[in-house]
Amino acid sequence: MFESSSENYERATKVVDSSQEVGTLEGSEIGSISQTSPGQQKVSNWLSSLVDFRVDFGPSKKDILNFTNQLAVMVRAGISLQDSLESIAEQQESQKFSAIITDLKNQIEEGKSFSQALAEHDQVFSNL
Repeated sequence: MFESSSENYERATKVVDSSQEVGTLEGSEIGSISQTSPGQQKVSNWLSSLVDFRVDFGPSKKDILNFTNQLAVMVRAGISLQDSLESIAEQQESQKFSAIITDLKNQIEEGKSFSQALAEHDQVFSNL
């Protein structure tokens, strides 16, 4: 399904004598490429912006999976679709995803079907 490939990561290393090195390492995972050279105490200074950098294209697949699972449980429990969407939107950490879910609720309240509301956000909820 997915191919394993090596990626390049930038690193900045602070050496005990205050000099600094910059280089490129190869590895399939960030954790597998931290390094210490013999005879030198090096502490890898991974820039958190590099490791944690995430272009916000929208909710992750995990967020969408959690959303659909929560929605299914709530609707099966007899909670209306609108109330379920409102409750789930309030629980979202991502304001962007919360706004999308709130928009789904608003469109349903305006008379659109759930599938029509989802189609308005095809960048998040693709056709299956």
